[in-house]
Amino acid sequence: MCFKLKLVYLQKNMINKEKFTKLSAKEQIEFINELKAINKKKREKEKSRKIKPCPFCKSKNISLNGHDLSDLQRFKCKQCKKTFSHRTGTPLDGIKKEKKFKQYYKIIEAGEDTTLAKICEKLNISMSAAFQWRHKINNDLLKKAQKQKDNK
Repeated sequence: MCFKLKLVYLQKNMINKEKFTKLSAKEQIEFINELKAINKKKREKEKSRKIKPCPFCKSKNISLNGHDLSDLQRFKCKQCKKTFSHRTGTPLDGIKKEKKFKQYYKIIEAGEDTTLAKICEKLNISMSAAFQWRHKINNDLLKKAQKQKDNK
């Protein structure tokens, strides 16, 4: 397990460097081994998940291609050589503030009559982010409406 991953795990579990260094060498090794076991289980779970075909060429010849900085699994298509995640092609593609985006999506989906300025203030996001997100959400809602119309 790489050092960066260990630090991320330590931070997520509220264990800082000071506490870790205060552990005995044996306890540190045990802790690291536990991290490795957790990481191995996580990787096995990801591998066992049904991997969707490439969103670009629809090939099913896909390999795992590491994780991004937010620990999101990346994939690589062996046919077209493009990389993607499970978010590619969704409104969440490229979004860093996922929770705020989902809140914004609910506001738009509910049809609340509010201005971008009020949404920016409420969610504490920039006007440009609100504008870009609104377009992503509207496009997604249009696609959903079109699918419902085609299914009827």
